[in-house]
Amino acid sequence: MRISTQQIYRQSISGMMNQQLELTKTQQQVSTGKRFQTASEDPIAAQQSLTMQRSLDRLAQFDKQAVLVDGRLREEENAVTSSVDILQRVRELVVAANNGTQSNESRAATAAEIREQIKSLMQLANSQDGNGHYLFGGYQDDKVPYSFDAATQQVQTNTHAGQRLVTIGPGRQVADGDTGAAVFQQVPASATDPAAGNIDLFKALSQIAAALETPRTGGQEPVLPPVVPADPTAPYDLSDSTTTVDGLNGVLSKALVVLDRGLGHLSDVRTGIGVRLNQIEQQTETNASSSLQLTALKSDNEDIDIAEAYSKLSLQLSGLQAAQKAYVQVQGLSLFNYL
Repeated sequence: MRISTQQIYRQSISGMMNQQLELTKTQQQVSTGKRFQTASEDPIAAQQSLTMQRSLDRLAQFDKQAVLVDGRLREEENAVTSSVDILQRVRELVVAANNGTQSNESRAATAAEIREQIKSLMQLANSQDGNGHYLFGGYQDDKVPYSFDAATQQVQTNTHAGQRLVTIGPGRQVADGDTGAAVFQQVPASATDPAAGNIDLFKALSQIAAALETPRTGGQEPVLPPVVPADPTAPYDLSDSTTTVDGLNGVLSKALVVLDRGLGHLSDVRTGIGVRLNQIEQQTETNASSSLQLTALKSDNEDIDIAEAYSKLSLQLSGLQAAQKAYVQVQGLSLFNYL
């Protein structure tokens, strides 16, 4: 069989080009540390890597959402803790006012402080997160939940119902806050009887202040212990139409019960926040573990064995150099050299 000189040249050049292509591919693998650069080089491995990367991206998004929820809940926890301090202070004032040494003037001064405490409680109920969203605003957290009517000295409610659930992990959601109504206006009047209704702390504090502002006649003996109201249909109504010290005694004794209910409720709210913070911490740890495992699997699927790649690179380089030398020698073949 005859082989032309042109065919020999073509085969030699084709062989060197193929070797050069394989060498370039191996060089890319060594420089990037990846087994493939495009999906066409290994479609199955590329699809597996894409799936794992999507899972990693979802976990990263979950972590971002968890950080935001964690921040909101910690700010809410601080607001609730400060609210507990306010109720505790009002309770101290009520205890001090419920004795025979108080005058109408001293009770009026106590009422003035309680009204300032009401404003402070309202400010806490209007707390905002770092993005300017109201912590207790419910679904409509862009609107201020509460406002103060200076004419009536009453807190006006603008709250909206609903807790926003945020996904922090696969199949795991957590509420990023509580509504103002649930925290400040739906205090259970009884721990055991749902029919007893709810207490509005803003209304209750305002009624306490109004009772203390009303001038009283007659002597006063403190009512201890506080008397729990018997009528469940009007849970701890602190309004008072009397002008006697005895009437005030009845209001203040009920007020202590109301304040204790409020303190217990806020403590329960704070506990609920703590439970959610623990859930976020646990889920964050789970997400981190899953992310670590996926990263390792993705690395096994994509990354090269560097020692094997360098050995392969050296072998291919030697093969290419040999092919180039052979081509040079073939180029020198001619019958005229032997004539």
